Amino acid sequence: MQATWIIWRREIRAYLVAPAAYAIWFFFLVVLGYSFSIQARLMAQGDAVAPMVRHIFSSLFFWMAMLIGTPLLTMRLLAEERQAGTDEALMTAPVPEYAIILGKYLATLCFFGLLWLPTLLYGPILRYFDPNLPPAMATALSGYLGAFLIGSAYLAIGLWASTVSRTQLAAAMLCFTFLCSLFFTGLLPFILRSGWWRDVAAYVSATRHMLDFSSGTIDSRPLVFYPTLTALALFAAWLSLAARRGR
Repeated sequence: MQATWIIWRREIRAYLVAPAAYAIWFFFLVVLGYSFSIQARLMAQGDAVAPMVRHIFSSLFFWMAMLIGTPLLTMRLLAEERQAGTDEALMTAPVPEYAIILGKYLATLCFFGLLWLPTLLYGPILRYFDPNLPPAMATALSGYLGAFLIGSAYLAIGLWASTVSRTQLAAAMLCFTFLCSLFFTGLLPFILRSGWWRDVAAYVSATRHMLDFSSGTIDSRPLVFYPTLTALALFAAWLSLAARRGR
């Protein structure tokens, strides 16, 4: 675990000093902030068609931030060192593969959590302008839980893509393609009326899961699916890294 901690600190430091990381943070907050401003304007005019929490966590802007932001966050994890030719020290260091994978993954997960911190101000801002607004703490926590579960799986997939790619651009494109495939597969339940394909798609549908989470409904199926997907992606990343090290 000491090796994992050392790699975690190294990656966190790299995120905090990298201009690209702050550019991703800016993109993330602009997209979600624009979504928040639209819904707040509609609420002020009395035209809002969905509760604020549902709008924030299941709108097109939310998915835009997740599908674009995740590949940008993870593309550098291993592909950057491979592209720059500085991965030789990492490949030959007496550090087990699982420590490298876990350290990099946990650092990315922590930075992903930081991206969401400013959104905690949305609730107090709304209450400031409308003190009579009913509290939605439980629903908001459910929405954040859903975003964390989906984000953790997407980051693990991005880490895997970074281990099998030679360049950061290739890693980002591979991750984006994989995530879009999952996303559009999840739209099939809204299109198909029956059949086993619809049942399978409903089980993996991130859009349906987030609609539930943003409504305050916590189903056991996504609580099992996303940790399992995360574990499988991390295992695939471990296998890829072990193969590169010739083990």
